[in-house]
Amino acid sequence: MKDQVMADFVLEYSRKPSQRQESSEKEWWTLRVDGASRSSGSGVGLLLQSPTGEHLEQGIQLGFPASNNEAEYEAILSGLALTLALSVSKLRVYSDSQLVVSHVQKEYEAKDERMARYLAKVRDTLQRFTKWTIEKIKRTENGRADALAGITAFLPIKETIFLPIHVQANSSVAETSTCNAIEPSQPDGQEWTNDIIQYLRTGTLLDDPKQAHKIRV
Repeated sequence: MKDQVMADFVLEYSRKPSQRQESSEKEWWTLRVDGASRSSGSGVGLLLQSPTGEHLEQGIQLGFPASNNEAEYEAILSGLALTLALSVSKLRVYSDSQLVVSHVQKEYEAKDERMARYLAKVRDTLQRFTKWTIEKIKRTENGRADALAGITAFLPIKETIFLPIHVQANSSVAETSTCNAIEPSQPDGQEWTNDIIQYLRTGTLLDDPKQAHKIRV
């Protein structure tokens, strides 16, 4: 599933030569990543933006047990794989994981053996870029990637799905304005609109001269 989504985006972007030319001039791409680990499963969220404004948002469910830090690393590796498939040379990576960013920036040492393997793979992959940066951001600044990671970690996804989201503008219990109905004053309780319709159809007026005059006027 992940490989197919990436392949589709690469194909679509490659069909836009003018945008590819512009991107080679501006060069820098932006990648926001997040990982999530829940009791129901683990997932990652990616938000990739090209220099010319194209966006790719993708959630990937991990089919194996993963801690939150492992999910954060998986998110970075998935994002790097996607950008390399697009022949990106300059990349800015943003993550809200203090631990992972500090590992990559060599501020913290990865003491856990599994974390050390993840870190080595990330550093090795980053060497394939001409220039790159990685920066820690607040979770509030990483909302879209965080939401994608949370959805994929929570939902019991067994195959590719499409998730349409509808925006409901008003509350289901919101008060609505009402108007009071005015009882008809015409003889025999007839609606005044009925009298007018009858006159237009048949030319027949009411027996009451005053009411007939109102309709004719």
